[in-house]
Amino acid sequence: MSLAYFPANQFNVNIPLTQLGLYHWGDNDVDHYFCKNCGIFPFNRVNIDTEKFRVNLGCVDGVDIDQLTIQKFNGRDEL
Repeated sequence: MSLAYFPANQFNVNIPLTQLGLYHWGDNDVDHYFCKNCGIFPFNRVNIDTEKFRVNLGCVDGVDIDQLTIQKFNGRDEL
């Protein structure tokens, strides 16, 4: 996942939203979208600012994830 949030005007979903499911963890703070066919988690949206998205960079056309510097992020303890 990207650590940065992308504004809605820089974010484009290239498949029909009907192909995506929506999941909420217990706190309902984040909309977690997933593919209904394969289960991959392509992006999420924080409910307090629905105009910003975090993106699974492996789902972005033209991004070579093997060339990225990976930074570990513990979402449980580093909110």
